[in-house]
Amino acid sequence: MTGCRRNILFIQGVTRMGGSIRGLLNFLERMDRQRFSPMVATSANGEFTSELKLREVPYLVVPMGMWRKAKSWPKIPFSLLSLRRIIIRTPIHLVHANTLWDNPYAIGSAWRLGIPIICHIRGSWTPDKIQKYRIHRATRIVTVSRALMAGFIPTLIPRVRVVYDGVDLERFRPRPGGHSVREELGIGKDRLVVGMISRLDPLKGQDTLIRAMAVMQKGFPNITLLLAGETSRQDRWYRACLEELAQELCPAGTVIFTGFRGDIDRITNAIDVAVLPSREEGFGLALVEAMSAGKPVVATTVGGIPEVVEDGVTGLLVPPENTSALAEALKTLLSDSTLRIAMGKAGKQRAERLFDVKTHVESMQNLYQELIPA
Repeated sequence: MTGCRRNILFIQGVTRMGGSIRGLLNFLERMDRQRFSPMVATSANGEFTSELKLREVPYLVVPMGMWRKAKSWPKIPFSLLSLRRIIIRTPIHLVHANTLWDNPYAIGSAWRLGIPIICHIRGSWTPDKIQKYRIHRATRIVTVSRALMAGFIPTLIPRVRVVYDGVDLERFRPRPGGHSVREELGIGKDRLVVGMISRLDPLKGQDTLIRAMAVMQKGFPNITLLLAGETSRQDRWYRACLEELAQELCPAGTVIFTGFRGDIDRITNAIDVAVLPSREEGFGLALVEAMSAGKPVVATTVGGIPEVVEDGVTGLLVPPENTSALAEALKTLLSDSTLRIAMGKAGKQRAERLFDVKTHVESMQNLYQELIPA
């Protein structure tokens, strides 16, 4: 690493693929390597590190357990020492904690060295986390929606920046070829496909969606639900519950679990309606990806979702955990192809206007430049 390039250390402890990691990968792929040299610290090898290799981003494996879990405590001092050595030896000019949960590792390793630290808050949080996760010591706090600013004390507000996650509009543009994904998954040409791309997590509300599908079966027997996303080890019980629920409530073969997919752009283009029935949500990157592909969306009125989806224009918003409201919204779109096309077109225009990854990258790089001494 030579010249005037600044070295940025990204800390991403959790390795399960999801919106936070997708957002980071989108940024790493496009950041200006003439100005900044990235390095990532993560907890284990897996899909995430494979994606880093594809993007030629150097990374180091530093085991990092959940900060406030008792079983993590014996290892935390060693993790902090490893990160501190990386920061000093490289040397690192700025540390970027990619999620709130990674922030204590950033603070614990870099704060006393006087290194600027960014805490990126991508999901729902509560004010008690300010002290518990040392948010108050971050040089800047980046939130992915205005909704996530709620709860900050007045003295911290000047440090907060709202930067929407961005999407590669070219990758997710509408294109033919969705039929190949349907054939691969055994979905007939006459089926209407409702798709949800998200990790399998109780906060994401897949259980509510399956119940809504059961409600719709009588009037819409030609619907297939596609659930694309992986499950963490601690949430395997949830996938088992979802599979049992689908088997109990829906006809065989109408709910498909794909697990992790690296081709979410193809999956997105293969569906008719995208849905995200979250109980909590900081932003909703999958919704932006669907809108970029010209797909209408149905989602809940939580967190930053109302900033992404314009209700009645680019999609329909419903209360969380409301099975009947979710079913009615899906019925409205699935029964009217003209409405689906109109909302899909409006969603694509909104994504192009507000959520282009180029805008996101520029905003983040300007923040880096602001924080790193000349």
